[in-house]
Amino acid sequence: MGKTAKEVAVLLATGVTTLLTCIVLAFVDLTTGFSLYGFSLWFIVPVGALLSGFAAASGCYLAGRWLNYKPTGTLLIGVLALSAMTFFLINYLDYYFTTVDGQQVREFVSFTDYLGIALSNMSLCVHGCVGGGIGLGPLGYVAAGLQVLGFFVGGASVYGYLSSLTYCTECARYFSSEKTEKRYFPEVAAAAQAHGEVLDLLRGGQFHAALARHAASGEGTRQRHFGAVSELRLHYCKNCLRRHIRVVLQQRAEGKNDWKAVPKTEAEFETGAQFYPSLVAS
Repeated sequence: MGKTAKEVAVLLATGVTTLLTCIVLAFVDLTTGFSLYGFSLWFIVPVGALLSGFAAASGCYLAGRWLNYKPTGTLLIGVLALSAMTFFLINYLDYYFTTVDGQQVREFVSFTDYLGIALSNMSLCVHGCVGGGIGLGPLGYVAAGLQVLGFFVGGASVYGYLSSLTYCTECARYFSSEKTEKRYFPEVAAAAQAHGEVLDLLRGGQFHAALARHAASGEGTRQRHFGAVSELRLHYCKNCLRRHIRVVLQQRAEGKNDWKAVPKTEAEFETGAQFYPSLVAS
């Protein structure tokens, strides 16, 4: 399958998951009166729309991985367009199936008028919506804008995650995870020295020696007083057996179990084809 055909297939899959997400959200809204995608924290964080955006764009990730398609800017535009459409499609489904006194709303109100009424009468529910919530009035349009933004961010995040995955350009397929190796050190200085030696070997193309040096450094088990960790992630292409190596040095924040990357210690390398990590230098 050519690249253009894959791109179309991924967009179609994203459209399918978008439609399914809209149907589920509209069904919940119509049957329970609760808008899952409208849930927010402190009014300004559209958590429900963000998660709904993830679900709607899941087809992008699933189809992209299955077809080994590396996303492009064209796909991003498509995903963002579908993300924006999600908000309006959910509201259209609500509009199409809503009845008042046995009559379909669509028979006497246009969709644009319905949407304007719905946004103007949007309410903010706090602690179980006692008393029907707080009417937002014109601020309903602001809430709707935040929801659309949430859908955008959710869709863009799925696209971004797919784009960040390691990819073998020679074989046009994603690398598969092989192993993650972490070596722990009591002091950052010792970790930085060992990590620097590994980086020098990798930059010199001595990949087997670099893997052996990393495996021999530090400790394999983390102790409470350890303050640094050198991490090596190894991915491989199932077709050509090329390896992708990513290394980073992390330092633990004082008194916390929070690890952060040390600046200028993260790097990525690719070996040639038919590279076998088990053949490490002795």
